[in-house]
Amino acid sequence: MWALLLPWMGLAQQTKDTYTFPLSPGQQAFLSGTMGELRSTHFHAGIDIKTASREGWPVHVTQEGYISRIKISTGGYGHALYVQHPDGNTSVYAHLQRFVPAVEQWVREAQYKEESYTIELFPAQDQFAFKKGEVIAWSGNTGGSSGPHLHFEIRDQYQRPLNPLDFNFTEVRDQIPPSLESLAVRPLAPSARVGGQYQRQQYDIEKEGTEYRIVEPIPVYGQIGLELYSFDRQNGSLNRNGYPDMELYIDGVMVWRQHLKRFSFEDSKGIYVHYNYPVSRKTGRRYAKLYLDDGNPMDFYLAGDKEGKLTITDGQAHKLRLVARDANGNESVLRATLQGTPAQSKPTGWIPFSNDEGYTVQTNQLIYYVKDATGCENSTVYANRRPYSTQPAYTAGNYTVFLWDLRKGLPDSSRLCGVTEHYALTMMVPSAGEFAFYDERAEYRFPGGALFDTAYLESGYVWDEQQDLELFTIASLEATPLKRGFEMKLKPQGTYNHERAWVYSMDEAGNFGFVGGSWQPDGT
Repeated sequence: MWALLLPWMGLAQQTKDTYTFPLSPGQQAFLSGTMGELRSTHFHAGIDIKTASREGWPVHVTQEGYISRIKISTGGYGHALYVQHPDGNTSVYAHLQRFVPAVEQWVREAQYKEESYTIELFPAQDQFAFKKGEVIAWSGNTGGSSGPHLHFEIRDQYQRPLNPLDFNFTEVRDQIPPSLESLAVRPLAPSARVGGQYQRQQYDIEKEGTEYRIVEPIPVYGQIGLELYSFDRQNGSLNRNGYPDMELYIDGVMVWRQHLKRFSFEDSKGIYVHYNYPVSRKTGRRYAKLYLDDGNPMDFYLAGDKEGKLTITDGQAHKLRLVARDANGNESVLRATLQGTPAQSKPTGWIPFSNDEGYTVQTNQLIYYVKDATGCENSTVYANRRPYSTQPAYTAGNYTVFLWDLRKGLPDSSRLCGVTEHYALTMMVPSAGEFAFYDERAEYRFPGGALFDTAYLESGYVWDEQQDLELFTIASLEATPLKRGFEMKLKPQGTYNHERAWVYSMDEAGNFGFVGGSWQPDGT
């Protein structure tokens, strides 16, 4: 049985026919970014309008109103104006080169008075008022901009970004439907399998005529989740942009919908669990999840009571139809078959883990494997200061794979075929309450809500006396996003000049970055 979703109820009607496009009104515009697009750390809050790699284009106020906020910063939006409109909405213009003279002079006087280049100002309501279409500034490349363009937003009365492409701007022409590139299927429960294995697997998508399809049936069992890598383009632009709508149907019944018409800045860190963060860190591709993952606070989904998570145990074939729709109504459709396959079936091929170790951690499970284990198929896991006998989960090719539920305890080692594998898992950090961990070399304190979901972390310590280098490590086997920062208190063993010795981070390539920190009287 599939949960039936209620029809989508849209946003309250806006006065969409009263807005003017902010750059060259009436002429075709080209975009390098769209609202809701998946950036590495946030959802894009507006549209990025190209300016032919030049600065100095006149920026027109989109609707009558007054400047309610001015902000100048060296990063972020750079030179930015916020205009309040009579309907309660606010428009935002960012990365500007300069403002109209009256505003420019007023800002400069305030900078001199405050003796600060970075500044935030809130003019009086009657101080800088504009009629619709008047020039308010000129486009630029200030702040965290990678090239000249105008970043343009429309926000509602609660300062939630709305999609500017919903405001009938004919300047943006789009007859191109989204491009669907790859579908991933991920097991979400210990008994689940994809292709007979407890591994996320990716499937190439082929285009046939006006539709997309995956030719071969996808063998699945148990609870699974789908993820999609895709993008959208507008006429005359090669940029890979985002799009707002996705719908997933199984056997003709809608089981998931994303309708991204607005979002809250307060919840925007949810992007880290909206797309597959570890895969993005490894491959650069952001696969959007078609299910509601743990810790996701975003509210633009219709996920039903199953939250988009599919459970298939009947051994039957189920028809998948996925619809991707851009802001202009252009649609792409993907068709595939999910073939229920008994979990005890042996996989047809070996799918290696996503890291270089002989083990990994996924959804509360430690997954470890051994090659050529014939004759000694049982394994022993040592956790909670006692041994546990474990049976193989499945065999793929020459590899025997085992699963250990980490909620039973963190193992320090396992033994199979006379070989002992040691693990550095030292912490099970909950997502909700505060958590502290102490060892002889460091202390770690996580505030409540620091994580989206429970994390299983490794910690370690190495002292290289020749280089006078002490390396403290804390890591997860796959990249784990943080919702909030945490505190580390290190206990160095060397003798240092506290006025000249500081903490540095070191990336995978061995490059150092200054962190700082502060010395305590006890030498930590």
